[in-house]
Order: sequence, then C-alpha cells, then structure tokens
Amino acid sequence: MNIRRLLAILLAVVLSTLLATQIWAAAANEPLDLNRQCWLTVNPCSTSDKEMLEDLSGADVVVDLYKVADMKAEQNSYSFETIKPFDLLKIPQDIADDRWAEVAQSAANTVLTSDTYTPDQKDIKTGTKIELQSGLYLLVAHKKGDTDYVRTVTDEDGNSRTVTQVRTGKHLYTFAPELVSLPSKLPENGVINTANPGDWIYDLEVNLKPELNDLKGKLEIVKTLRTFDTAYGSATFVFQLDWDENGKHYSDVRTITFSSSGKQVLTVELPVGVTITVTEIYSGAKYEIVGSAEGTAVIEADEVARVEFVNDYDEDSPPNGGGTITNKFTFSDGEWHVTQQVDSTEE
Repeated sequence: MNIRRLLAILLAVVLSTLLATQIWAAAANEPLDLNRQCWLTVNPCSTSDKEMLEDLSGADVVVDLYKVADMKAEQNSYSFETIKPFDLLKIPQDIADDRWAEVAQSAANTVLTSDTYTPDQKDIKTGTKIELQSGLYLLVAHKKGDTDYVRTVTDEDGNSRTVTQVRTGKHLYTFAPELVSLPSKLPENGVINTANPGDWIYDLEVNLKPELNDLKGKLEIVKTLRTFDTAYGSATFVFQLDWDENGKHYSDVRTITFSSSGKQVLTVELPVGVTITVTEIYSGAKYEIVGSAEGTAVIEADEVARVEFVNDYDEDSPPNGGGTITNKFTFSDGEWHVTQQVDSTEE
C-alpha cells in the first residue's frame, strides 16, 4: 500500500471519529451563545392562510410548553441533554431527521397521558412573544379552558399517534405535538434545522401545522312501517338527501328495508351547519306515505338532527315494483371496490 493511500485512510478514520464525538456541528457565521436570552412566538397556523388564521384566532388557541432538554455547547459543537421526565428519550443526531416526529410523539406520550406532569409554561396565547432560556421545547396546542383535547388517531396503515384537537364553529383542527430548539436557524428547503448554515436565531417565530377537517354532525332518518304485507316480501324505501356546502350542491340516496312492521333508524354524518332536505322518493310495493314525504333539518355539533317518515300498507294500490339496490363505493389497497346494498342501515 503506498504512503498516499495510507494517509488518506488515516485521515478518513480521524474524520469519522470526530464526527462520531460531535453530535451536531455548529455551522454558523457566529458562535453559539447559550447565555443569550431567547424569545419564541408561536402562531396557530401559517400567517399567509388568512381564513384559517382568522378561524383559529377566534377559537382562543393557546400553547403549553414543556422543556425537554438543555442545550450544551463545547467549542464548535453542541448537543441536547434531556431532563426529567424526558430523560429516557433518545435524541436523533440531526434536527431535520424525520425521527424528530417520533421524538415529539414520545415526549407527548410522557406528559399527556398522565396527570403527573405540568407544563413549564401554560396557556401561552398564540401570536404572543415570550422569553425563554435556550433548550429544546415540546409545544402542545389546545383551546384555552378545554380539558379534554388529547386524542389518539390512527392512519390507514394502522399507525396511531397522539394529537390534540380544537373545534371551531364548523371545523376540527388536529395538532401534532412539535419540538422546537432555541436558539435555532433559518429554514433551508422548508426545514428548520440546527445544522443549517447561517447565524443562530435567538428571536424565533414558528407556525404550527394543523390538519383541517369539516366538523361532522349526525342526522337520523326515522322510518316507521305500520303494517307489513308478507305476500310481497321485503319492503324497501328510498330517500334522497340534498344539501348545499361551500357553494356546491350535493345529493345522495339512501335506503331502508323492512322484513316486518316496526321502526328503523338510518344515521348519516354530514358537515355541521348545512341544511339538509330528505325526500322519500320510493315507498315500496303496496305501501303509501302517511303525512309528508319531505323533511328538513339543520346539522349542528353535539346534537342529533332528526326527520321522520311513516308508511302503511295500502291494499287498494297495485304493486309498484320490488326493492332497490344501492351501490356503495370504498377505496382500499389502491383501488375502488363496489358493494351492493338493499339497506343503508347496514353500513
């Protein structure tokens, strides 16, 4: 082996050893000063999304802060030293690493699933600048005064995570717990990474990234069949649902099938705030509507709207056909599947 190749190998070993002993290199134009005071402003969402910002601002969203780790500096390197109750957490070597979401989840599970731990700072109004010491902090957003905001949600792959939720008039916002380092760096490629080049930021403003869903309410279609005629088999009744949402008109069809007289209830989820009109458009063989064939209701949160229909056997009416079939479409494994139902109450 020649001398040049040997020197190259030795240099690679030395560099590898140095990288292994330095958790993060402080690639900055100015040295890291952990004695400087830091400030943090947390916005409930991107300030460029005016509609969402206005909606969340009216919901009185606040943030709880838990200090997860102290920031340590040694010459040109720095690291995080976790503190109780987070002392068992494993901190990744790169703050831009995707594993930071996993660390945030572990930290959130430590404090949000128990009444033992209280935030270092509680109910910080979003948009307000607060003074903090350097370190790594867990941010937990919720509605001020709300005590039941922690949820466990599961994605399509069966993976569960801990989140917090805030409800406004018509929307449900889901916040993932987030970690933020103080001081920090400017975003690079959309990611705030403490290894990014540039000066350290001691006055940091961050935007939370909530998921937005329409808040759902429930509608019950209550169907009563006074008399059932066994001569014609099952009796199927068809309902058309019409509503307007965000300037668009929507229509759906649902069915209820009887094999005897009695009452059945079909429950439908709809966006909060819409006015729904339900019309019975098919009354089955040898049956007639008693009363109105149309009902209207307003969908509200935490309440069950209800429309009711009554049918009875009409012995003088000629048979008007048999039952109906409703196609139900579901998406899974990357493709659409269709199943046929004669009764929507089976969903």
